[in-house]
Amino acid sequence: MKNIAKYLLVALVFLGNSCGITDLEGNLENPNEVGVSALDPNLLMNKIQLDFSQFITDANDPSMELSRMRAMTSGANYEGAYQPQAFNSIWDDAYQTVLIQIETLLKRTDNTAFTIHSGSARVLKAYVYLTLVDLFGDVPYSEALNGSAGNFNPKADDGKTVYTAAIGLLDDAIALLAKPNPAALSRDVYYGGAVAKWTALANTLKLKAYMNLRLTDKATATAKVTELLKADIIDTDAEEFTYKFSNANLGLHKLPDNEIVELAKA
Repeated sequence: MKNIAKYLLVALVFLGNSCGITDLEGNLENPNEVGVSALDPNLLMNKIQLDFSQFITDANDPSMELSRMRAMTSGANYEGAYQPQAFNSIWDDAYQTVLIQIETLLKRTDNTAFTIHSGSARVLKAYVYLTLVDLFGDVPYSEALNGSAGNFNPKADDGKTVYTAAIGLLDDAIALLAKPNPAALSRDVYYGGAVAKWTALANTLKLKAYMNLRLTDKATATAKVTELLKADIIDTDAEEFTYKFSNANLGLHKLPDNEIVELAKA
């Protein structure tokens, strides 16, 4: 009986090798995963916007507490309020979620008819990097998102360098948004696909960036701020960059009034 089992095992190994079952080279693509060439830019952009809103929420929490816009209940003083690991979610949201998704989207939309997708994605990318610098100072940029090349410990770039790069992203975004956009951004919870509003946001972020850069290069920053103000790009109420949640009320509006009352009592 032992010999029969041994011979069966040898036969299976031989059969597996002869059929190429154990040869995984060139067959590593997961059939359950959508490739970049087949992804729907609108669906991915919808996911990026959702995850971006979570990044902003996580970044706002410590910012509002440290600036006393909200009660800092995590500690009695600034030194004891936070531990390094308290910021893990911000880093995860930025690098592992939003930024890597934006890079994937840009591979699909750059040099195509999806100009508003490429432009608005760059606005969000710049927003993320500007926020990271405001919170942490020096952060990875030039070597970031290169895990596929084996670099899982990217260097931190100087905050001013990252700011300059972010402004460059905003300039690229404005240029892309000015082009014809035959492929509409159908999934846009912020601006409903309005190119002018995305352009206004890009210019407003540039204004914010130069206002901060005046601390390191006052002359250049002042000139840029003056230029932007003359261009009349300050947001109006209609251009508020606000994540618009659904106003659905779990379907209760479909129930008769008496059933809603009984449900509330329960």
